[in-house]
Amino acid sequence: MKKVKVGIVGFDTSHSHVFPAYIRQHHGKEHPEYLGIEFPVGWPGDPATAVHPENLAETHKKIAELGIRAEEDLDRVVAESDVIFLESVNGGTHLELARRILPAGKPTYIDKPFANSYEDARAIAELIARHRVPCWHSSSLRFEPVMCAAIAEAKGEKLEADVYGPTPLFEKGRGIFYYGIHAAEMVSRIMGRGLKGVRFLEQPDGEIVVGLWEDGRRAVFRGRRSAYAFGGTVHHAKGSVPFQAKGGFYEAFTRELAEFCLTGKAPVPIEDTLEVIAFLEAAERSKAAGGAEVSVSSFA
Repeated sequence: MKKVKVGIVGFDTSHSHVFPAYIRQHHGKEHPEYLGIEFPVGWPGDPATAVHPENLAETHKKIAELGIRAEEDLDRVVAESDVIFLESVNGGTHLELARRILPAGKPTYIDKPFANSYEDARAIAELIARHRVPCWHSSSLRFEPVMCAAIAEAKGEKLEADVYGPTPLFEKGRGIFYYGIHAAEMVSRIMGRGLKGVRFLEQPDGEIVVGLWEDGRRAVFRGRRSAYAFGGTVHHAKGSVPFQAKGGFYEAFTRELAEFCLTGKAPVPIEDTLEVIAFLEAAERSKAAGGAEVSVSSFA
């Protein structure tokens, strides 16, 4: 059995203990090879940057219960690990952390949001290319099973998306970046690359973001402040297929994480991630411009 040591960077999110538990305790029953993936050590991070400081005590407790040792020296965590999960949930810290992690050349997963700006995202992508690191980012919603089945059912038809998801705003986030990343990932999975421009429409309890693709297709992103639910509709020439995300996305996503640990093969190209961040960046710029359409080519 192949042994792989995964270092967790950032204890300020439930993902820091949920993902290891899924890989070993849930998937390990049917995939004994995943039991070779170990989580011996992690770096807690700076509590001052936590998006949810009120959850730190409980999160640290659950991480300790999994046997993950807290190490205050990030460089030591990187040195002791074969794979890195960058879990710090404040996307504004990711570029600085990437500068300390990626030069080691070790396969790295960067949790959501990849970055809080397109400028930071592009800088991280340049680090990945410079150091030739197997590295990827994704929200678990990119792998939502019902959505993926709807895409497969279209059998190569050109697709359009109408998705919804929560977009609560937080002090240490940047507008819809922090939680809107989930719905943006669903848009990306359905539409593929080719984003041209974006318009932001303010709503009483959220927003509607409309994306235009180079080939004329459109995607609609509906964010809500007070409703925690994900879903949408996949549209194509032969019909429309609605879907509601009910939790299977964690199982599908953590399977991808486990395979990455064992193979070092990233399931999502960084180019896809850059376009997700471009969608959110353009949305925030459109909001600042009173809803005017923002061309992605103006900054990307």
